[in-house]
Amino acid sequence: MLDEKLATELIPQADEYLLHPLTEICENFLINSLRKDNVINLLNMADVYGIEKLKNTCLKFMIKNLSQIEGNEEMLKLPKHLYLDLLKYALNREFQVNDLLITIHKI
Repeated sequence: MLDEKLATELIPQADEYLLHPLTEICENFLINSLRKDNVINLLNMADVYGIEKLKNTCLKFMIKNLSQIEGNEEMLKLPKHLYLDLLKYALNREFQVNDLLITIHKI
Protein backbone atom coordinates (compact mmCIF):
# COMPACT_ATOMS: atom_id res chain seq x y z
CA MET A 1 0.00 0.00 0.00
CA LEU A 2 1.32 3.45 -0.93
CA ASP A 3 2.14 5.87 1.86
CA GLU A 4 3.98 9.19 1.96
CA LYS A 5 7.37 7.66 2.77
CA LEU A 6 7.13 5.11 -0.04
CA ALA A 7 5.88 7.70 -2.53
CA THR A 8 8.84 9.99 -1.79
CA GLU A 9 11.23 7.05 -2.11
CA LEU A 10 9.73 5.90 -5.42
CA ILE A 11 9.93 9.26 -7.18
CA PRO A 12 13.72 9.23 -7.65
CA GLN A 13 13.52 5.64 -8.91
CA ALA A 14 10.66 6.47 -11.27
CA ASP A 15 12.64 9.44 -12.56
CA GLU A 16 15.80 7.39 -13.09
CA TYR A 17 14.00 4.65 -15.02
CA LEU A 18 11.61 7.02 -16.82
CA LEU A 19 8.53 5.42 -15.27
CA HIS A 20 6.22 8.40 -15.84
CA PRO A 21 3.00 6.61 -14.82
CA LEU A 22 4.60 5.73 -11.46
CA THR A 23 5.69 9.34 -11.01
CA GLU A 24 2.11 10.49 -11.66
CA ILE A 25 0.69 8.01 -9.14
CA CYS A 26 3.17 9.19 -6.48
CA GLU A 27 2.60 12.83 -7.41
CA ASN A 28 -1.16 12.55 -7.01
CA PHE A 29 -0.78 10.70 -3.74
CA LEU A 30 1.58 13.37 -2.36
CA ILE A 31 -0.70 16.20 -3.48
CA ASN A 32 -3.47 14.62 -1.42
CA SER A 33 -1.06 14.17 1.50
CA LEU A 34 0.12 17.78 1.56
CA ARG A 35 0.44 19.28 5.06
CA LYS A 36 2.17 22.24 6.69
CA ASP A 37 4.88 19.96 8.06
CA ASN A 38 5.78 18.33 4.73
CA VAL A 39 5.13 21.02 2.10
CA ILE A 40 8.69 22.41 2.08
CA ASN A 41 10.31 19.01 1.60
CA LEU A 42 7.81 18.11 -1.10
CA LEU A 43 8.41 21.43 -2.86
CA ASN A 44 12.14 20.74 -2.90
CA MET A 45 11.59 17.24 -4.25
CA ALA A 46 9.14 18.44 -6.90
CA ASP A 47 11.67 21.04 -8.00
CA VAL A 48 14.57 18.57 -8.18
CA TYR A 49 12.60 16.04 -10.24
CA GLY A 50 10.65 18.52 -12.37
CA ILE A 51 7.23 17.48 -11.07
CA GLU A 52 5.33 20.63 -12.01
CA LYS A 53 1.84 19.77 -10.78
CA LEU A 54 3.18 18.91 -7.32
CA LYS A 55 5.45 21.96 -7.33
CA ASN A 56 2.60 24.34 -8.21
CA THR A 57 0.33 22.73 -5.63
CA CYS A 58 3.04 23.17 -2.98
CA LEU A 59 3.54 26.82 -3.95
CA LYS A 60 -0.19 27.49 -3.72
CA PHE A 61 -0.40 25.69 -0.37
CA MET A 62 2.55 27.66 1.00
CA ILE A 63 1.10 31.00 -0.06
CA LYS A 64 -2.27 30.18 1.50
CA ASN A 65 -0.66 28.96 4.74
CA LEU A 66 2.27 31.36 4.86
CA SER A 67 1.66 32.62 8.39
CA GLN A 68 1.88 29.08 9.78
CA ILE A 69 4.85 28.01 7.65
CA GLU A 70 7.10 31.08 7.89
CA GLY A 71 8.64 30.02 11.22
CA ASN A 72 9.57 26.60 9.89
CA GLU A 73 13.34 26.14 9.93
CA GLU A 74 13.07 24.19 6.67
CA MET A 75 12.24 27.50 4.94
CA LEU A 76 15.86 28.50 5.52
CA LYS A 77 16.99 25.52 3.45
CA LEU A 78 14.96 26.44 0.37
CA PRO A 79 17.09 27.34 -2.64
CA LYS A 80 16.80 31.02 -3.54
CA HIS A 81 15.17 30.27 -6.88
CA LEU A 82 12.23 28.69 -5.04
CA TYR A 83 11.66 31.97 -3.16
CA LEU A 84 11.45 33.64 -6.55
CA ASP A 85 9.01 30.96 -7.69
CA LEU A 86 6.89 31.68 -4.60
CA LEU A 87 6.91 35.38 -5.38
CA LYS A 88 6.04 34.79 -9.05
CA TYR A 89 3.24 32.44 -8.06
CA ALA A 90 1.85 35.01 -5.62
CA LEU A 91 2.04 37.80 -8.21
CA ASN A 92 0.36 35.72 -10.92
CA ARG A 93 -2.50 34.78 -8.66
CA GLU A 94 -2.91 38.08 -6.82
CA PHE A 95 -2.17 36.63 -3.39
CA GLN A 96 -1.01 38.99 -0.68
CA VAL A 97 2.44 39.77 -1.99
CA ASN A 98 3.29 42.06 0.94
CA ASP A 99 2.99 39.17 3.39
CA LEU A 100 5.25 37.04 1.22
CA LEU A 101 7.87 39.77 0.90
CA ILE A 102 7.88 40.28 4.68
CA THR A 103 8.38 36.54 5.19
CA ILE A 104 11.22 36.38 2.66
CA HIS A 105 12.86 39.41 4.24
CA LYS A 106 12.80 37.68 7.64
CA ILE A 107 14.77 34.79 6.18
